[in-house]
Amino acid sequence: MLEQRYFPSLTGIRAVAAFMVYIFHFNPFIPEKFGNGVFSFFDQFNAGVPIFFVLSGFLIAARYQDKILPNWTWFKQYLLKRFARIYPIYFLLTTITFAIIWLDILCLPPGTSPKDFNSFILYLLNVTFLKGFFDLFKNTGLPQSWSLSVEECFYLCAPILFLLKTRINLFLQCCILFVFGLFLTLIFSPINFFGFFSSLKFTISVTFFGRIMEFYIGIKLFDLFKNRKGEKTCKYNFPLFTIAGISGATLTLLLLSLLSDFYLLKTLVHIWVLPVYIALTFWGLLTEVSIIRRLLETEIFQLLGKSSYAFYLLHMGFLQVLLYKFFNTDYTMIFISITLISIAVYKLIEEPVQKIITKKTSTSDKEKIDVTWIKN
Repeated sequence: MLEQRYFPSLTGIRAVAAFMVYIFHFNPFIPEKFGNGVFSFFDQFNAGVPIFFVLSGFLIAARYQDKILPNWTWFKQYLLKRFARIYPIYFLLTTITFAIIWLDILCLPPGTSPKDFNSFILYLLNVTFLKGFFDLFKNTGLPQSWSLSVEECFYLCAPILFLLKTRINLFLQCCILFVFGLFLTLIFSPINFFGFFSSLKFTISVTFFGRIMEFYIGIKLFDLFKNRKGEKTCKYNFPLFTIAGISGATLTLLLLSLLSDFYLLKTLVHIWVLPVYIALTFWGLLTEVSIIRRLLETEIFQLLGKSSYAFYLLHMGFLQVLLYKFFNTDYTMIFISITLISIAVYKLIEEPVQKIITKKTSTSDKEKIDVTWIKN
């Protein structure tokens, strides 16, 4: 019997993660009006990124962990599906961003295109996801897309990690990758090559090697979910795991808001402790019936979740600048506008292009079934 590969509540949570990142970038809870404590708490809402990373670990494990074939044909089809999910809309929006820079149409945010560097090379670094390895370039183009460099590294490594699981424990593999990132930092930080692995801070917080444990936690969550015993969902009156996960994550964000003077400790809590509570929340959403789960599974949250990738790419950059010029400082209207435009981009561009590309991978009945799993 075919195992479940689509999880509605986890699709809905993607919208929550994307909106959290938006609040982090455009924190409306200004200290003058709400106080420093409230502002600092919401300033930790970059926690949306760990949600995406843990979720990616879970979903990639769910779809591919037990179905990998050690040959180029399988790997090529796998890469094509991942390409279809991530790349077309990213390439389009990145190209538009650099066209605006080259034509000098808009005044984009600082750092979008360093003037002391060849802009075409910078464009290539962006469209190949290589910018995420350079501290100087990580916020260029679409500033938030540094996380896609991390994501793409995981996509490339995931099949290898899964194939090696029987010989090398997955946790040990992740530890080796983390140490390898530290080794790269030790070698390249003194060279100062455009910020390539320039510091411990950069490596741990921005690169795949520093963020590997978030993906591992997601993979481990799927292993536990797959091997669970008893009812598929627990029909308790009180959603224990959901509430415990959300409460733990909230307390962690409060702790992070108090650690502003201890960056390394704050980063480690952010990428090692917070993901545990995120996974606990996911476990609750997967195994418990609750109001929160029902809300995330509604049609509106499914639509918001599916369009959350477009929202993530659009919420900073040329669209936000244009809307800011039109609505001035009314971030509520800007947020609503970006949400609606993201839905339109998903429906009219992202989803159709993804279907066209993934259809080409359906070379057998088995592959035709697998194509239905990629949709999330």
